[in-house]
Amino acid sequence: MNAKSISALEGMVAPVLLVAVWVGWTSRHESLLCPSPAKSVAATVGLWRSHALQGYLATSLRRYALGLAVGTSLGFGAGSLLGSSRILERFFLPNLHMFRQVPLVGWIPLLIIWCGQGDLSRVVLIAMGSFFPILVNTHAGFRQVPESYLELGEVFGLSGWEKFRRISLPAALPWIRTGTILSLTFGWTMLVASELLTQANGGLSDILDVGRERFRMELVNAGIVILGLLGFVFNLAATRIWSVGSLRWRSRNFHQSNEAG
Repeated sequence: MNAKSISALEGMVAPVLLVAVWVGWTSRHESLLCPSPAKSVAATVGLWRSHALQGYLATSLRRYALGLAVGTSLGFGAGSLLGSSRILERFFLPNLHMFRQVPLVGWIPLLIIWCGQGDLSRVVLIAMGSFFPILVNTHAGFRQVPESYLELGEVFGLSGWEKFRRISLPAALPWIRTGTILSLTFGWTMLVASELLTQANGGLSDILDVGRERFRMELVNAGIVILGLLGFVFNLAATRIWSVGSLRWRSRNFHQSNEAG
């Protein structure tokens, strides 16, 4: 058994213990407030068979994907510009930090007034949640590039774009990777918050709302587990994609550099 398999098994210890405690407790003290895992699983299966879960999932994923795409694109672009220009950094970074201090849920009343209670306000909130993590980390990554590397690029006559692509961007990749994964997490959190606080109208958080209104805790538990599992899967997938993608990208650049040499 390799180290990865051992690490995966170790990561399963806490969830298994939690389920075991849940089963043990509800076998003796089951109530409306604390239904058994079997009832929560049955509620999830019922949602799937009725095709309600698929509809909720499609609606939430559409909102999430759109908000994440907008937020991460703008965050990466802004972070790259601020990290590459001292002038832009002095003028704009303090203002962005000021806006970042406002809790994101504090923008919801303003977004509802400006954008209404439809999908636009939710997408904007998700974009705001995913914007700042990648902005801050991309900016920090570009600021960590040693000046000697950039000076070496000038010695070899590299253009501004070539220095960005072949020096600054590879050096900042670890920071950008962290920012991307954090953006996924914050964006997912803002999806749930926006759906709960602005009346979901078809998203996954409707499961929580319906369970609360009808006092069906098995639905609430099912919604929490579904949201948690999806967030975990997105985080894991992003980590794997970044690992494979960065290795291929570095390998391609290495071969290009050797051919140029």
